[in-house]
Amino acid sequence: MLQLPEFDDRQSRNLQPRQSLFDMNSCLSFSEHGVPWQPGRLRYHQDFELHVIMAPFACAFVGDEIHSFASGNVVLIGPRLPHNFRFTGTADGARAATNPVLRFADAPLRKSMVLLPELREAESLLDRAHQGVEFVGFREAAMKYLARIEQSRGLERFSVFSALLDELARWKDTRVLTKLKYGQAQPLAGCRSGKIYAVLDYLRVNYMQEFSLPEIGAMVGMHEAALSRQFRKLTGRTFTAFVAELRVAKACQLLLHSDRQISAICYAVGFNNISNFNRHFLKRKGLTPTEYRALGELGRRSGLD
Repeated sequence: MLQLPEFDDRQSRNLQPRQSLFDMNSCLSFSEHGVPWQPGRLRYHQDFELHVIMAPFACAFVGDEIHSFASGNVVLIGPRLPHNFRFTGTADGARAATNPVLRFADAPLRKSMVLLPELREAESLLDRAHQGVEFVGFREAAMKYLARIEQSRGLERFSVFSALLDELARWKDTRVLTKLKYGQAQPLAGCRSGKIYAVLDYLRVNYMQEFSLPEIGAMVGMHEAALSRQFRKLTGRTFTAFVAELRVAKACQLLLHSDRQISAICYAVGFNNISNFNRHFLKRKGLTPTEYRALGELGRRSGLD
């Protein structure tokens, strides 16, 4: 049977767990200070983070994507989603201090949904956050909620937080920041779904290895046809397409945060030849690996050099 490894890329020097700026004894905490840019690193954490964008970003790395965030928007980052934000201007630390952050824990909300059906209305929002979500024009509303959260305690604080989640869930002007879902929580029930999540955990750790659908099916005790059907139902993609997307995503991280040769990256993430790697990369990113690396370098240089 498959082992269930914790998603953790700390063996890579370019992916570091986020240092906490918050009281980890609380499931809900607010900070007026953002996190300064650290060159060449991605961060991830076990909780959700809601960033209110007061100062614009020169570039933002979320998963395997590169973005620019406009002042006035709000960004929700889900658990274990690799990211790093770089501010426009010369003083990153000063800029970070102007971008408030609300952190809230994942596990207590998920467990509470079992007992409190009303909270399940936020489940779709939390699921989308594993891909990162930007809320356009939500800053003014977010700041009102955060001011009340900072000034309140107990049930009143949770009530305000629930209202914030409700409005975020209903906000129409949004965009998803990356296609792949990083570290999404396992479903509350369902044996087959649980096996599919075990497969996803396995793939995220062993994406560079050679494997086939029948081999993976045998590991979790599912017939190939049933695994294929359930996998597509849960992820919206075929097994082969998902593996290719995952490998491209890992390649993007190496292209942005390492100086390894593109040919070496190709084989490191599991592709068996350069032409196949280039074809999948261009199909999914709309750029060649060389063009993608150049775009990332341009983003890092903009606004600071």
